Order: sequence, then C-alpha cells, then structure tokens
Amino acid sequence: MIKKLFAKFFDQKQHETLYDWKEISISELNNIPDGLNDMRLRNFDGVLIQQVLSHEECDLIIKAFDSLPQSDKKIMPEGETYPLVFAQLVRGMLFDKNFNFDDETFNEYFNKCASYNNSFKSVFKVDFRNKIELIFTALANGRTISLPRGIGGVGEYPFSTLRKLIPEKGDVSIHCGNYFQQEFPSFYKHLMTQVEVKDQLSYFVMLQEPEEGGELTLYDWIWKDGQTKDNPAENIEVVDENGNILKVSKIKLSKVRPRKGDMILFQGGSIWHRVELVKGLKSRYTIGGFMGFSHDDKEIIYWS
Repeated sequence: MIKKLFAKFFDQKQHETLYDWKEISISELNNIPDGLNDMRLRNFDGVLIQQVLSHEECDLIIKAFDSLPQSDKKIMPEGETYPLVFAQLVRGMLFDKNFNFDDETFNEYFNKCASYNNSFKSVFKVDFRNKIELIFTALANGRTISLPRGIGGVGEYPFSTLRKLIPEKGDVSIHCGNYFQQEFPSFYKHLMTQVEVKDQLSYFVMLQEPEEGGELTLYDWIWKDGQTKDNPAENIEVVDENGNILKVSKIKLSKVRPRKGDMILFQGGSIWHRVELVKGLKSRYTIGGFMGFSHDDKEIIYWS
C-alpha cells in the first residue's frame, strides 16, 4: 500500500509524496539498523541522510573531478561520468543476449576500477568510500560490506560513479533497476553470480545542486515483469505489463530535492524514476551507485 508522507526535502510544489520516505541525520542511523533490508522488502521506500559530506568535501571532489583529463572521462551530450562503468564499456554488446563476458580482455578494465577504488582518497582528498561503508554497515544489521570482483576474480567493479549533468542538456530518462536487468541480461549475467540484483537499491550523494531542475522524480509506477520502453533513452512513453502504452506525463509523480552533501538511498530497483532536466547556469554533480544482497544474505555488495 502506498503511504503518503510530508517531508521538507520533497519539492514544495508537490503536496504529497507517493512513497514512505525517512529523513534522518547521521546520528540517527541506529533508528533503522536493518534499513537496507527494509528498503529491499519495501517496508519503507527510501531515506535521505543529511550532510553525509560537508560542503567543503563536496567542493574538493568536484574540483578533482573537473581537473581529470578529458580522456579519462566518458563525455556524453548530457554531461560527463567517471570512471567508465562496465555498461558503457560494453554498450555495443549489451543487445546481444548471448554475449559471454568471460573474456580476459576485460581484465584491464577491472584492474583500473580496483585502482580507482583504492586511490579515491588520495586523488579526491576525501575518504568517501570509508564514509559510505560506515553508513551501509550501520544499516546492514550485521552483514558485511564488500565490492563485486571482476570477471575471473580479477580486479573489482567501481564502488561509485561521479556524474556531471550540464544545464539544458543533462537529464536521465525514466527507468528502474529491474528494467535494465530485463533489457541487458548479458551485462548482469556476471554480476548475478555474486549479487541478488533484482530490486537492487540505488544511492547517491548530491555534490552540487543545479539552480533549477535536476530533481529525482519518483513515479507512481512499480515494476512488474513485462514492463518496458521502446529503448533505454525513451522518456515520453512506457509500456505496462499488459502491452498498454502509458504517457509518462500522465503518471502521478513526486520530486525529491536533496541538498548539497545529502545522501539518497532508495528502492531504485522497483520504483520507476528519472532525473529532470538541469536548468540555470550550474551543473548537477553527484556520486553514487547501487547495492544488493549476497546469495547467502550475509553481505551487502555495492557497485557502480
């Protein structure tokens, strides 16, 4: 049952929220000690954790990101990302449902990701990995926290991705984690050997808010097998599990506006969502990724 909850981090133009969200400070993490599992089970849908990073820490990460060589970043019409994520690396192969990723040619990629994971503190001057692992641990009810290994146990998946969305071009089309797993099974084939990816959680920290736009929009549309879109970039129409075409503009929504330094954790696997077009003069900077549970339920495994 969808619960309605007023909260100051929701867009002021919205008079109600569609989902059960919590807003807490770092000191209140012990109030939801099994919070990650609760979100997986949809006992509640998401949480905003205030000021996970200070404004100064956010600025340090942005400065280091902007200073990286352009050749190290993935440049797209809507903005930039770093490091290159596996889905981008193999984008041309994702549509081949029979593609086998057990290939030594990917060793270099996963080794580079391991280097990124281990050097983040020295490069970006903020120990973000340690900060979020402490938060995940506090919400994991005794489960350990780990990263998935690369193909053949070589290297690691990146623990996070930095994303810059630029004004008037930067947005993210409507999607949910379960949709991507249906559309790109070859990509998830390897990850699924280590993680229960269905109903995965999503997380990100807002490093810089845009002047306007850039909200996280949550739709009143929960995943069911068979839901789809014409293509991953489609942002106007979606198709329900019965083959009916739905206009995105007709689906009820609410918008979440995290502030600089705030972390969002939510059930991004089953809740259809998108990032609205960034407007104004300032870009939207975030850092984040995903997480799921190990097959034996003893670990929280996070990746990007």
